[in-house]
Amino acid sequence: MRVLITGPAGGRGAAAQAMFAREGARIAGCDIQPGAAEKTADALSADGFDVHGETVDISDPVAAERWIAPLGQPAHAAAKAGVVVALTWTLAADDAPDGIRANAISPGSSRHRPPMPPPETSFVRSR
Repeated sequence: MRVLITGPAGGRGAAAQAMFAREGARIAGCDIQPGAAEKTADALSADGFDVHGETVDISDPVAAERWIAPLGQPAHAAAKAGVVVALTWTLAADDAPDGIRANAISPGSSRHRPPMPPPETSFVRSR
């Protein structure tokens, strides 16, 4: 099983990464904080798990595609709240013709470090 996780440096992302690792998944994690995904991946890899971490800003579509493309089709993808809906919609739209479903689980608030300010976007919301 291949799993993509954004924000594995702490909180829910780190918990999800550890859980999937214990289940035997091959994990690719990315975080916008330089070196953060690599640090958590290295810790799990030292325990014998198949985990790779990389610094990626997935709000940049080109950077996100560059990160995802070589990884192949994941079985699961977990993302932070700021991008979870967009990532899920994109995966669903791209993979629906192949019969692959994409789902998102968005739990309520939790006690963890505050999120980074949202990036500027070029999206225009219409009614």
